[in-house]
Parts: sequence; C-alpha cells; structure tokens
Amino acid sequence: LARPRFCMVNLASQSPYQTSDANAMTRVHLYENPAVGEAAGAMATKFAMAGRYVLVMIEELSQVMPLISHLKVPFGLAHGGVTQDQPGSRKKGNAGKIPESLHKSDPKSLVEQFNAGKLPVLIGTSCIGTGTNIRPPGPMVILYLAGGRSEIQFRQYVGRGTRIEGKKDFLFIDFDVANVDVLHRHANDRRVFAEQIFETPKEMVL
Repeated sequence: LARPRFCMVNLASQSPYQTSDANAMTRVHLYENPAVGEAAGAMATKFAMAGRYVLVMIEELSQVMPLISHLKVPFGLAHGGVTQDQPGSRKKGNAGKIPESLHKSDPKSLVEQFNAGKLPVLIGTSCIGTGTNIRPPGPMVILYLAGGRSEIQFRQYVGRGTRIEGKKDFLFIDFDVANVDVLHRHANDRRVFAEQIFETPKEMVL
C-alpha cells in the first residue's frame, strides 16, 4: 500500500460569525471560507499542471463554487444528487449551490475517467469516500476539505490514496482554520489521527 505524507495548511477566517453550534461554525469558517476555496483551487491547479492527479474530498456542495472559481484545469464533480427547495418548507435544497451543468453526476463514470488519466482533478462527496477504488495512473494528491473530528471518516478518506499501483506514497493535505477555536481543536484531533496512521503532518502557513 502507498503511504500517506501528511501536510496541514494553516489559514484564517475573516468572518465574525460565532455560535455554539460546531456544525454551523464549520460550514461558515471552513466550507464557505473564500480563503480555503482559493487555496485549494490554486493547489489543485498547480499539482495537476505538474502531472499529479488530485482528489478533492468535500462534505457539502456549498464548497464547490469557492473551489472551482480558482480551478484552472478540467475537473469532474462526483456527488449523490441535488435537491430542490420545497415550497412551504424551511428546508432548502442544494441545487442552487452548484451550476446547473453540474447537477447530473455519474460518480462511477467519473472515477473511471480519473483512474484512466482522462481527468486531472476529481472533486467528490462522501459518495466516493468509502468502497471506491481510486487508482490514477500517476502520483496523487488528496485535498481533504471535509474537516470535522471523525476518525473513521478521516481514515476512510486517507484510504482512497493507498491503493495507487506502482506508487510508494501520496500527499494528503488537510486544512486548519487556526483562528477559529472549535475548528482548530478539530484539526488538532486530525493531526493525532495522522500521527497514529503514519506521521505528524508537516505544517504550512498561508
């Protein structure tokens, strides 16, 4: 199995939003953080242009636009489907979070294209986070934008890079919104997970 090489990118949120709801804080300060989208999009572009295959793991479709607005190479978006707003309901659909051209998604086909070297960048939700064989024909980078403190999810997503044929290692890049306490604590938990798997992440400050 290929070994992960961990890196933690430290950046900040400019939003003043505060609440005791950790999920809401994650959504505002990580998922919808323009600095995260810009950094991830620029990294994915740079790595892809250098011949690496980039898998970007996201948690919500709201993360797509901040990311792809800075992505300068072809990509695919694997997701489990979009939902529309329901009249008379407070629950909002996610269809408006991504361009209409990306509403239809065939995760199996997109993974096959990525593995065949036809797509340099694949963005995916949890629909490809487990039980999916990710085996691109060249060196790979995983950008982990899901955040949180789930050790199971973290290990599963790391596992997407371990079965690259003929490759000894791959790069796994995580993101720490360091000026938001709850997100920083979650990132520290993931640092521990990384150390337990293989190594302490190298730190990068943006």
